[in-house]
Amino acid sequence: MKFFFFIALIAVVKSTTTSFPLQKLLANPKLFAAAFENADNDAINKMIALTAELIEEGQTAKNFAIQDHADKSADHDADVASLEAAESALATASGELDVESTRRDGLIALESDHRASLNGAVGVLHDATDLEALTNAHWEATSTRVAEEKTSFGEIKTLLEGVKSAPAERRLLEVADPTAVDAVIAKIDDLLAVGAQELADSTADHDAAVAALASATASEAAARALHTTTAGQLAGAEQEVSQLSAVKATKVTERNSASDAEAHSRQVLANAQSFKDAEISRVNTEDATLKEVKELLEGINSE
Repeated sequence: MKFFFFIALIAVVKSTTTSFPLQKLLANPKLFAAAFENADNDAINKMIALTAELIEEGQTAKNFAIQDHADKSADHDADVASLEAAESALATASGELDVESTRRDGLIALESDHRASLNGAVGVLHDATDLEALTNAHWEATSTRVAEEKTSFGEIKTLLEGVKSAPAERRLLEVADPTAVDAVIAKIDDLLAVGAQELADSTADHDAAVAALASATASEAAARALHTTTAGQLAGAEQEVSQLSAVKATKVTERNSASDAEAHSRQVLANAQSFKDAEISRVNTEDATLKEVKELLEGINSE
């Protein structure tokens, strides 16, 4: 009967190796060992073997908790490194976007200035074109008129000169006052001089308009080329800002994911730390008790 009692006792101990009932059962190691004083050697040896097994299982459980904590710590360290890398990548992307955005904003202002300059140059060119056409028409009309007047007045002067020098029988005028004729000729000369001056003025005005048109054409071409270059740079900067904005958005997502992963592994590590501390405390307490029981059992077995 005693043999079966001890076997039942061993079974109870075996079934409670991972919970507090074992701790309660072994709360008094000497009293527990005393229960085996009348047991046979086989029962005591089984209990000693069971105690050794429990000690080994406790160490295994403690080592598992320690290793589990180390693994979780390594996982968290990896997540921290990933988060730091993601933060660094985000900072780089953000910095590049800020630089390009500043450049883009500068080009927006510059393009606006160059566009205003181009519009001004286009207006000047339009006015210069109109002025050249106007002065050219005036010059052509004046040139034609003065040429016709020169021919007509030349013929009249010849006739008037002939009045003074021709024989009486061939004079156009029966009576011609030479002084009056000279006065008319002088008046014609004045008219020819006025026409010549008008032609000179018209020519000068047209030449100035041609020069102004050439200058306005060159200025408009230069302003257009400058604006085209600036507009192209602005378009490139806008595209670059768009691309860098997409890159930054991706880096924000990656940073957020890395932050979530780090927060999760940090919590897992905290749980592993609590589990390790609890297991070490439990196993150390049970280990001391079990070793004491084992020594007492071994002492009984040696008697």
